[in-house]
Amino acid sequence: MKSVSTDLSILEPSGLHKHIGFMLRLATAEVLHDFAQALEKYQLRPAQYACLLVVAAEPGLNQQRIGAILSVKHSNLVAIIRALQRRGFLDRARPTRDRRSNSIHLTRSGARFVEGLESAFKQHHARLLQKIGRRNLPQLLRSLSQLARLD
Repeated sequence: MKSVSTDLSILEPSGLHKHIGFMLRLATAEVLHDFAQALEKYQLRPAQYACLLVVAAEPGLNQQRIGAILSVKHSNLVAIIRALQRRGFLDRARPTRDRRSNSIHLTRSGARFVEGLESAFKQHHARLLQKIGRRNLPQLLRSLSQLARLD
């Protein structure tokens, strides 16, 4: 996978380097590219990784709730869950209370797989911290959280 790095000096004449949204888009592309490379050996995409972490943290959630947490469209989430099911990492079950929705759970194989993913995340996280600095992380996360709740 090829990096999407941009020489930021080419943005100066246009002023795009001062636009928060544009710079977030560039940063997101780079971070996702790096993370996708870290997950490549696991044959996993970042969205699938995120889904596995949500299900591991909150077993039994329904698809609608997982989609809301991940901010993923229903049709995209269905594809993510199906791919993870085919690999034997997730199970769907119909709760006795509400037979209209499925609750999603990790399988034993899925739980072991998630444990094994920690090293990929740690390596990716270390590369990010090297760029931004450990001291800057709390402020960056606060700022991103504020932007995520812009309404």
